[in-house]
Amino acid sequence: MKTNRKELIQKTLQHIIGLFSRGNVPKAIKIATFPTLDIPSNRWSLSNRILMYLHNTEDARTWKQWQKVERNVKKEEKAFYIFAPRKYKVKCEDDNGEENEKYVLKGFSVLPVFTVEQTEGKILDYQQLELPKFPLLDKAREWNIDVSAIGFSSDYYGYYQSSGEQEKIRLASPHEIVFFHELAHSSHRRVLGKLKNGQNEEQEIVAELSAQVLAQIVGTQIESTLGNSFLYIRSYAQRMRKDWSSLFISVISGRKSIALDTRCRKGGSQT
Repeated sequence: MKTNRKELIQKTLQHIIGLFSRGNVPKAIKIATFPTLDIPSNRWSLSNRILMYLHNTEDARTWKQWQKVERNVKKEEKAFYIFAPRKYKVKCEDDNGEENEKYVLKGFSVLPVFTVEQTEGKILDYQQLELPKFPLLDKAREWNIDVSAIGFSSDYYGYYQSSGEQEKIRLASPHEIVFFHELAHSSHRRVLGKLKNGQNEEQEIVAELSAQVLAQIVGTQIESTLGNSFLYIRSYAQRMRKDWSSLFISVISGRKSIALDTRCRKGGSQT
């Protein structure tokens, strides 16, 4: 007799939460990453990087910087602007009376930059990264989600972004649990209609629990990431000043829509 999909999901979810509740949580493992992403924007200020992300890209550079890596800005493409510090050199004496030079901030100017999507030319190193054949990757592409690898920047293992009908997943790790987490965000969006902006605590907990359920049902990797998920969820529960166990119960009871439903299964509708 075939197990009902919803029953399988609930059974798996309850098993995971049972392990958490009983303290049977494996130690967190080290999540593998792709090589470090060495691009100019890694050295930008936080505000400039936010401006870049708002333009739906992970890589933006000046015209000259693109020329250095043998890429050209396409015709009629328009730049967006970041803030660049204006510094000038002054001479001063140190405590020993010796003359030195230092830079003093004079103000800020705006600097035009272009996204990698606005350029063409030589293939960049990070554009040659290949994703593993994740379970459910075909489903993500069926949903028209642009899934690709990016270099690791130490800030995140991956992210999901939606703008209107356009969705994309960027993965800085070849580990399937990261892919499942981001795919769960997309599924959650389909359940709710729209996600809240930013790192919303409840959405992150739902995505991480959903990712673990997927890992248990269709995952292929042997090592367990339950410990990683537990620490991740607990950190968000602490930020909310709530007990993690009550948040789990809230998810199971349906008070917080869980991303996994019958649309989230391999072979038919999936997460």
